Amino acid sequence: MNPSVAGCLNEVQASVDALAKALAQPAPPSQLTASSDALNLQAFKLMALVKQTPSVATQDPSLVRGLRQVAASLAACQAQMARQVALTNQALQMLLPTTAGDTYTSALQGRSGQPYGSAGRRSGEFRAISA
Repeated sequence: MNPSVAGCLNEVQASVDALAKALAQPAPPSQLTASSDALNLQAFKLMALVKQTPSVATQDPSLVRGLRQVAASLAACQAQMARQVALTNQALQMLLPTTAGDTYTSALQGRSGQPYGSAGRRSGEFRAISA
């Protein structure tokens, strides 16, 4: 394998491992963002190197094996992120439960144009409420 491609692939793997580590423990969002940005940068570098030498990507079995390992690690990271999203949504539902769509609209059916459902009338000039 080309040494520059091998080094870049190792950096991509290290970035994926850092992201997996940040996902495995309760990490602050800034750490997850930094890990994701580093992975993104390394992946673009690897893609540029492979585009410069396309024969390396198709003929080198160690590169293919390394890319498959990275893909498997990324799939595990994606599954972990999906679990965290589900847990966050469940916690959010406990803090802020959703209400039925017609909770507040049924009482205002005839006065939908009136703010607060009040008996006040509009003056018409500035659309202000006068009692």
